[in-house]
Amino acid sequence: MKIGKVVELEHYTSCSPEQDGITFNEVSGARIHIPAKLLISLYEALKWDFEKKQKSGLLSHLTWDTYCESFFDKD
Repeated sequence: MKIGKVVELEHYTSCSPEQDGITFNEVSGARIHIPAKLLISLYEALKWDFEKKQKSGLLSHLTWDTYCESFFDKD
């Protein structure tokens, strides 16, 4: 985890989905819990922004699924 003006979460070593959210352990050793309500709100915000850009032509070549999968492509 990097903390400055923005907290940047890094890769996780393990995660545990729970009824009220997800808890994961970062490579740095930090244990982090993110409530489900926050996860869903963030997901919806990203999807809304993607769809807005897609309609304006900025991302017309991508689908939502392709966009999401691109985050998991190996570098």
